[in-house]
Amino acid sequence: MVLHRADASHHNLPASGSVQPDPGVGRFAGRPSPGALLVFDFDGTLWRGDDPLDCYAELVSLGLDPAERAPFLADVHAFLSGDHWSVSGLEPPPDDGWAAIAAFAAARGESAAHRQAAFLETRRRIAAGEFPLEVPGGLREFLAASRDSCAVVLASNSPAASVHPVLDRLGLTPFFDDVASDAGKPDRLPEVVDSWITVYRPAHVMSIGDHYRNDIAPAVRRGWFTTYISPWRWVPGPCSVVGATMEDVLPGLYAWVRAVRGAVEQQEPGVGEAVRSRQAAIPAPTWGRDPGKEVDRTA
Repeated sequence: MVLHRADASHHNLPASGSVQPDPGVGRFAGRPSPGALLVFDFDGTLWRGDDPLDCYAELVSLGLDPAERAPFLADVHAFLSGDHWSVSGLEPPPDDGWAAIAAFAAARGESAAHRQAAFLETRRRIAAGEFPLEVPGGLREFLAASRDSCAVVLASNSPAASVHPVLDRLGLTPFFDDVASDAGKPDRLPEVVDSWITVYRPAHVMSIGDHYRNDIAPAVRRGWFTTYISPWRWVPGPCSVVGATMEDVLPGLYAWVRAVRGAVEQQEPGVGEAVRSRQAAIPAPTWGRDPGKEVDRTA
């Protein structure tokens, strides 16, 4: 695991809505602890794009028997195009496209070593800027507006060499107080977050990501708040905020940050319950694990 702390210089925070915040772990020096720690995932959360997954699938396919390549790619493309439910043979359903590609290949007998080599090569190409990547609309504005009362950090399983160049290229580096690459999620996420809790002493933690087992399940077990991005509208367990895209969950995240800020500023007794009661006003989606079943938002 690699922790990369931002420049510790302290500057005045910009007005709400600005997208040029000050970086630095030292920006809370001499100030009250932040109301919350926002823990972001990387792929599919801070950025999205189809080309890296297509590349990974093509590279993975080279390790398969030639007769298996076309069926493998057909399954992958069906999954990535949204045909999440009819693709057979994967139990439980993969959390994201990366996991789906690896699972389809493993089911056809491809070695873990080849899949890992294909993954690292794809990561190298991402870092080199070979693919167009998109930052979700409104995300930069949310990050900037949240930093007056939240520490903002990133936990990624990707190696540092494929994280920091992408953050720089997308203009996201200044928004983060700290970055943990090679984070070892899900098993080591609590350890990583505990190190940030020691530094920032936040009143609350929110884990945000698109991979339930990596980003959400460990946080649920620790009693933290969670935001799950599920493009296929499949929710395998409890979460606090849920949507199909980052744009879908941003209103809930704004409401949560306002609730935390208000609870801390007013020094309400039982801050955790105050935040939960304020958050109860956030509309829940009408979809969940099964058609017609509303998602459990109790965690």
